[in-house]
Amino acid sequence: MPFQLGTWCIWPRALSRRWNARAAYPLIERLDPRSAFGYAATGERHLWQETAFRHIAAACLMYLLLLTHFGVNGMDVVLLIVLFFCLVAVEALNRAIKSIVDHLAHDWQVSARDAWDLGLLAAMCLLCANAAFIAADLAGSLAEK
Repeated sequence: MPFQLGTWCIWPRALSRRWNARAAYPLIERLDPRSAFGYAATGERHLWQETAFRHIAAACLMYLLLLTHFGVNGMDVVLLIVLFFCLVAVEALNRAIKSIVDHLAHDWQVSARDAWDLGLLAAMCLLCANAAFIAADLAGSLAEK
């Protein structure tokens, strides 16, 4: 029995024989892993244009070499890689915030400035967490030797 709302009659779509999920939601066809990987690769290309991301990638490689040179255990290297991926995710969200703010706020606005500042704060907090982990790991490694 349909739900009556004024003059509108709402039938559940699941009861309709002619309802096609692919026709109703065209994104269903595009949500396969290959497409998701392609979207992620496109996002990575956009992120690579950011100077901060290139510096983060270079610093991560340098710290990985430094940690392996001092002979830290494998779990610390895995933790550094996880922290690096968290930093990349925050940097990508920061870039998305910047893009949206640039698109929506053509002139200077307080809310646009606040959005930029909060995105940068999130990235800086994770940068500090990475630096603290690396410093503690190197200090522990040097103390053992």
